[in-house]
Amino acid sequence: LLLGCSRSSRPAPMFGTVRGSGSVMVTIQNNDFKDATIYATWSGGMRQRVGLSVGKSTQTFNLDWKSDIVQFEADFIAGRRFTFGSISVYEGDHLQLVIMNQG
Repeated sequence: LLLGCSRSSRPAPMFGTVRGSGSVMVTIQNNDFKDATIYATWSGGMRQRVGLSVGKSTQTFNLDWKSDIVQFEADFIAGRRFTFGSISVYEGDHLQLVIMNQG
């Protein structure tokens, strides 16, 4: 499983910036045959359902930006669960998650 990030041309937020005032795009490429529900956990413990990633497909989701750090989790319909590493994120970013085929 991989996680990538592309930055927008916007400057990084400064102290005092209102959190959650922008959005983040997340494109999920699921190369596995199994569907997975994707969750985002923002720093501070805010957990949010991103959406359903259908097997062998790519979907793009828009999320409200909540904090500077996010961690994604794939909860496969078959019952297995995988957590991606944490990543820094700013409003306007476009994140790309790739779920590799698990065989």
